Amino acid sequence: MNGSFPQTAGLWLAAMALMMAPMALPTLHLLRRACGRHDPGVVWGFACGYAGIWSGFSLGLAGVQTGLRTAGWPPPATALLLLAAGLYQFSPWKTACLQRCRSPLGQLLSLRRPDWRGGLALGGEYGLSCLGCCWAVMLTMLGAGMMAPAAMLALALLLAGERLLPVDPRTIARANGALLLSWALWSSLENLRGGAL
Repeated sequence: MNGSFPQTAGLWLAAMALMMAPMALPTLHLLRRACGRHDPGVVWGFACGYAGIWSGFSLGLAGVQTGLRTAGWPPPATALLLLAAGLYQFSPWKTACLQRCRSPLGQLLSLRRPDWRGGLALGGEYGLSCLGCCWAVMLTMLGAGMMAPAAMLALALLLAGERLLPVDPRTIARANGALLLSWALWSSLENLRGGAL
C-alpha cells in the first residue's frame, strides 16, 4: 500500500469495521432489550463509544504505517508480529480482557446513567476490553501493510471464534496462540526459502 495517510486510514477503518462491528452486535442487541426501549440514546451512545475506541486504534495504526513508509523503513516482519501476538494469547491480560469481552453482562449492569452519556461511557469501556483482547492480532496486519484477503479472513475467523465459541476463554486463547505461533513459524520458513530475513 503506497497511499497517503487519508487513504491508509480509510483502509484501516474499513478493515476494523468489517472485523469488529459484528462482534459488538450481540452486546448491542442485549443493551437494546434492556435499556433501549426506555431511551434509544443509550444504544447509540454505546455504539459511538465502541466505534470511537476502534477508530482511534485504526488511525493510530495508519499513522504508524504512514510514518514507517515516509521514513523509508521496511514494514515490520510478519513472522515477528505473529510471534508476539501468539505469545500474548497466553498472558493473563488476554484472558481477563477476553472474559469481559465474551461476558459483557457485568459491564452492562454497571450502567450509571440510562442515557446517551452513560451509553457512551459504557461503549468506551467495552471497546477497551475488546481492544485489550484483540490489539496484538490486529498488529499482525502491519507486517505486509494490509495483508492479503485470505489472511484477513483467517484473522477475522480467529477473533470470531474467541468471542463466540462455547469454550473456556483460556482454552480458546491458548489454542489460537498455538495457531498464531505455528503461522509465525511457517512465515519464517517461507522467508528463509525466499532468501528474506
